[in-house]
Amino acid sequence: MKVEPTNMSFPLKCVDHEVSSTLNELTIKTAREEGSLRITTSSNVRWALTVEQ
Repeated sequence: MKVEPTNMSFPLKCVDHEVSSTLNELTIKTAREEGSLRITTSSNVRWALTVEQ
């Protein structure tokens, strides 16, 4: 997962037929009006994401 505009990323390893849970917390010193997340994975991976501010 890549977080913009901070240019930070959290690489996660997905293993076939395994369920995993990961928590990442990002503290930003300067408030931003916009942001985006980019998730790249193979087509056979199912995932869910929760984002809070």
